[in-house]
This record gives sequence, C-alpha cells and structure tokens, in this order.
Amino acid sequence: MLDYDRACAAILMESNSASAFDIEGYLRRQSSIIDQALEMQLARYPGESQTLFQVLRYGVFSGGKRIRPILTIAAAEIFGADAKHILPFACAVELIHAYSLIHDDLPAWTTTICGAASPLLTRYMAKAWHCWGATRY
Repeated sequence: MLDYDRACAAILMESNSASAFDIEGYLRRQSSIIDQALEMQLARYPGESQTLFQVLRYGVFSGGKRIRPILTIAAAEIFGADAKHILPFACAVELIHAYSLIHDDLPAWTTTICGAASPLLTRYMAKAWHCWGATRY
C-alpha cells in the first residue's frame, strides 16, 4: 500500500488572497509529489517482474511535465477533494499517457529503430516481452 500521506505532505496550496498564486511553484511541487508516488508504485514489484517494471520506469521517467496528473489533482482540489485520495488516479492518468506514447512507437519497432523509439527502450521492451511471454505460457 502506498503511503499517500507521505507522498502528499508537500501538497498544501498557498492560497493567500493578499499574494499572487505561484503557478510555477505549484507545478514544481505537484510534479515532485507525482514523481514520488509513481516511484513508490513502480517499486512495489520485486523478483522476476522487475524487468518489466524497469521498462515501465524508463518509459515513465524519461522526462515530462506531468501536466495531466497535475490537472487531475487541481480539478479535484477545486471541488474540495483531498489530494491524497486523488493521487492514485492522477498516477493512473500519467501511466496511461506513458503507455500511449510507447504504444504509438510499437509499429515503428518492427521495421526500424530510427523512429521516435529509443534503441535502449527497444532493447528493454524486447527483454520484458520475452520475460512476460515466458511467464504466461
């Protein structure tokens, strides 16, 4: 189980009416919280499945602004929801987004490594696919 209280410790929004809202600070804080939660989520699976999760980590932590999960949390905050309850859903949004980026590159892998897919990710994916297939049959 994820420790959402620890991951959300810094999620307090400063909403002082006398000062301007610091959007850059908010984005940095939320991005850091989401990265921590994603790290905890992907570190949960030891053993033989670790190869698959190394691939997932490579796809998820290859850079990005985390705008989709930040918007998920911000929308929930507007309606008064506690961010620690929304964080798993925000992470799911980011994981689905990372999946869609990798999935879009899959057809290019069958013919070339020169497309948008990274050669390292291609090697990771081949290894993970082999491990996953070996455990299914």
